[in-house]
Amino acid sequence: MRLATSPNPGAPPVITVDPQPTVAATNTTATLTVTATGSSLTYQWRKNGVSLPNGGHVSGATTSTLSISSFSAEDVGIYSVAVFNPAGSSISKNASVRISKYSITDGLVGNWKLDETTGTVAANSVAGGQVGVVNGTASWVAGQIANAFSFDGASYLFVTNYPKATKGIAASGWVNVTAGTATDVVVIQNAQPTLTISGGAGRIIGQFQMGLVLDANDQTLKPMAAVGIGPNVARTIGTATFPSGWHHLAFSADGAQIRLYVDGQQVSSSDYLADINPPDIAYLSIGAALNLTDTADPLSPLIPDPNAPNQMNGPLDDLGLWTRALAANEITGIYNAGLQHQSLTTVIVPQPAVQPEIGDPTVTGGNINITWTNGGTLFSAPSANGPWVTTGDSDGSFSEPTTGTAKYYQVVR
Repeated sequence: MRLATSPNPGAPPVITVDPQPTVAATNTTATLTVTATGSSLTYQWRKNGVSLPNGGHVSGATTSTLSISSFSAEDVGIYSVAVFNPAGSSISKNASVRISKYSITDGLVGNWKLDETTGTVAANSVAGGQVGVVNGTASWVAGQIANAFSFDGASYLFVTNYPKATKGIAASGWVNVTAGTATDVVVIQNAQPTLTISGGAGRIIGQFQMGLVLDANDQTLKPMAAVGIGPNVARTIGTATFPSGWHHLAFSADGAQIRLYVDGQQVSSSDYLADINPPDIAYLSIGAALNLTDTADPLSPLIPDPNAPNQMNGPLDDLGLWTRALAANEITGIYNAGLQHQSLTTVIVPQPAVQPEIGDPTVTGGNINITWTNGGTLFSAPSANGPWVTTGDSDGSFSEPTTGTAKYYQVVR
C-alpha cells in the first residue's frame, strides 16, 4: 500500500520591495505598493495593525497595490501588508501615509538662517519663532548661503522654547566641522544633556537630537539622529565618515522610521513605531549639549555638560526645524537649493498631477446627473469609441435629461 503525500508547498513569500512612505493632498488618492516573490501569493493590507477591508474609498486591500481615494485625515496612519502563500507568510515594514500641503514651510517652526554679520542674536525667519541667543563669543562668517555662525568649541546658541512635535519631526542644516574634531558634536537638540535611557523608570529627558558622533574604531565623525519614543530612543547612525567642508545634514522621523540624510541622500534609517515623546524641557541647544549646574535643582542654571559638552567647532548655516516629517524629495530639494546658495524657504515642493475622478451616474426626476472631483471638463459620446464632445460644463457637476439610449461620459483635465 502506498501512502499519499502532500504536495510540496514550495518557498514562503519573500518581500523584495517594502511599501514606501507616502504623502497625498486632501481629497486625492494615496497609493501603496509591495513587491514579493513566491507562488500563489495573496495579500492583506493593514492600517495601524488592523486589516483593511475593500469598500468605500479603499480598493486593492487584498492585492499588491492599495489605493485610498478621497484621502483625508482619517486615513493618515501607519500601513503594512502581509503576504501569504501555502508555504507561509511575510509581513512588510511599516510605512507612514500622511497628508501633504506640498509646501516646504508647512510645519516649519524654526529657520535660523544665521545671516547676521554682528550681534549676539540669531533671528528666526518663522513668524513668531524664538530667536537663538549666543552664549560665548559671537562669530559671523561667510557661509554656504550668505553668512553663517561659526562655533569655536566654547560658544553655543540657546533657543528658549519652540512648538513641540508629536507625530513627526525633521531638521536640516549646512555643517562645516573643523577638521580633526575628536569629540561628539551637537548640531541641534532638545535633550538634557543627551537622549539616553536613565533611572529605574527609563526616563528620557528631551525629544530629539541631530549631530555627529565620534567612531571609536577609526576616530572619525559619523552623522547621527535620534528621537525619544516612550521609554526608548530610536537612533540611526551613518556608516560613512561625515565629509569635511560644507555638507548638508538632515533627518526625518515619521512614526515608522527615522531616516538620516547627507547631501540629499539617505545614509541610514531605523524602524520604530510610536509617537514622539513630549519633552520635559522647553529649550533647544545649538552647538552644545547642556545640563543643569545642579542636577538636583530643576531651576539651576544651564551650562555645557561638564562630562560631555559635545560642542561644535566650525560654522553652521540655514538651520531648519519642522514639527512634521519631511519627504525624501523635500530634503533633496533643500540640498539642491543650498548648492545654488539659496535658503530652504525657496524650495518649491513638486505636487503630483491629480487625475479627475468621476462618480457613478444617478437618475432623478428624468435627469441623469454626473459629478466629478479634481477638476477637468466633462465630455460625452454615443459610444465608447466617440465621437466625444464637450458638454460645456467644467464645474464638477452636470445634469441633462435622459434619452433612453446609451451615452458615455469621461472627464479630461
